Amino acid sequence: MTGNWNALERRMADLDIRRASGKLPAGAVVPDICRATRAFAEANFRDCARILEPVSAEVVRIGGSHAQREMIEDMLLLALMKSGEATKARNPARSPPASPPSLRDARWRAAA
Repeated sequence: MTGNWNALERRMADLDIRRASGKLPAGAVVPDICRATRAFAEANFRDCARILEPVSAEVVRIGGSHAQREMIEDMLLLALMKSGEATKARNPARSPPASPPSLRDARWRAAA
């Protein structure tokens, strides 16, 4: 994050307009990822998890590599852990991970 919140707000507003007009193929997942990322950057982990959890199964719609999608999964996992939702972090009821669990993932789940 560059800290340019005004640019981010303009981008999210543009994404919302495109989604409402049917011109955003990935649907709500893109603006929701933006909102969750901002909440995470502001250390508002509860809001980050609240925004990201419902769309986490649709992250694949944004395309990108497994590593890029895993960053979003990691953000959700950390947000859950930091917001006191350790049970959800340990036992995610979301889609399968973008890649096989790593040693880091196992350590995070153990820490949760």
